[in-house]
Amino acid sequence: MRFTDSGTRVSRGGRRSVRTGAAACLVLFGLATPAVQGEEQSDSVSEREMAAFAAAARELQVMRGKARLPVGRAVRKRMVEAVRERGLTVDRYNRIARQVRQDTGLNARYRRAWRELGG
Repeated sequence: MRFTDSGTRVSRGGRRSVRTGAAACLVLFGLATPAVQGEEQSDSVSEREMAAFAAAARELQVMRGKARLPVGRAVRKRMVEAVRERGLTVDRYNRIARQVRQDTGLNARYRRAWRELGG
């Protein structure tokens, strides 16, 4: 099962069900397992995107720290808003997050962007 930025949940059988955009945010916190697609490996991440990703990740970490599990609908909605306020879609944020975990060079760029935010 994977989630799209529009909030549509797609099962392995290809069936779709409509969810709120916040549901896609579950992937951000390991509460759902995203589908891994081959083209994600070749996505390039601009410096602007990396800065936006790091800023969003920092805000989401704060939110996650304050929220009780399971994360409620209002918190999930705010998480999606935080990502979008930085100019990223939830889908793009999730793709960058997967790349950062898999690519050591990209991970180094992420850590550098995180430090530049004061962390």
